[in-house]
Parts: sequence; structure tokens; C-alpha cells
Amino acid sequence: MRAGGTGQAASKAAAGSSGGRVSIAGHKANFGRVGKRKPGQCGAVPVRPPLARAVRLALAYWAGVFALGFMLGAARSLWLAPRVGELAAVAIELPVMIAASWWWARRLVAGRGLTGSEAAASGALAFALLLASEAALAAAFGRAVRDWLAALATPPGALGLAGQAAFAAMPWWARKAPPR
Repeated sequence: MRAGGTGQAASKAAAGSSGGRVSIAGHKANFGRVGKRKPGQCGAVPVRPPLARAVRLALAYWAGVFALGFMLGAARSLWLAPRVGELAAVAIELPVMIAASWWWARRLVAGRGLTGSEAAASGALAFALLLASEAALAAAFGRAVRDWLAALATPPGALGLAGQAAFAAMPWWARKAPPR
């Protein structure tokens, strides 16, 4: 202890009179004070592990794009496809979904300092969630999952699958984009 005596009594007195700061051998310690701390300082909020960040991003990315895709898919199936055909309907819907995927991925990823592997992992997980959701929806509407899988081999299905592959890559592409 520098000034103020020795022992615990002096330590308590020094801590009480200086707002919780105690100087020991020239080093200042902060006891009992809670305030804003910068990342990297002792007691700062811990940084999420890379896997946790990737999972959170994947869930948010999948949920946002899936919600829009569900609405557009219903409109495509019920109104657009009977008028212009299934392939043309998918070709009309696809650019809207790609643009929405890019916009949402940029909002979630850009400027967050994700590594390429974190962004790629989140895109792959979101893609897996998307395929699982589509298979579950197919089953919920009375379509066999094997029929849904077989439909992916048709031209409209292949075009949609290509769009979903682009959806999977968006977080990786968007990680270097400037934030908006």
C-alpha cells in the first residue's frame, strides 16, 4: 500500500475514500465498481464462441428468408403457376428471393467481423434448416418426402434448388460487404 498506512484497516480506508480504487505497489485495482468496460478488459462481456455465433446467425437468417419464401411460395403456387406455368413462376420468384436473401444476410452479417468459416457454417446450417422445413411442409400438406425430393430433379425444382444454394452462400458473400 502506498499512502495511508499498512494492513487491512488502511486498505479499507483507502478503498472507501477513493471510490473503490486501491493502489498497491503502483497498480490501481478497481474493487466493487460496476461500469461500462471495453472488450478485452477484465470482467467484460465474454465473446460468443464461433459456433454459437454461427448458429444464432443461421437461425435468424433462415427464419427471415423462410417467412418471406413461405408467403411468396404460396402466391406462386396458388396464383402465378396456374397462369404462367411452374418453371416461369419459379423464374419470376427467384430474383425476389435472391435479393431478399442478400439484403437479410447483409443486415445480419456485414460489419460483425465474422470469419469466412463462421459465415459459411451459418449459411450451410440455414440451408439445412430450409430443406428440412420444406420437407416438413411437404409432409404436412400430404406430399410424401420422396416425392418432394423427386420434384427437385425437375427443371422448376432444380432452379429452386440453385436459388437455395445461392441462399446458403449469401452470409459468406455478405461478410465483407459494408454495413448499411
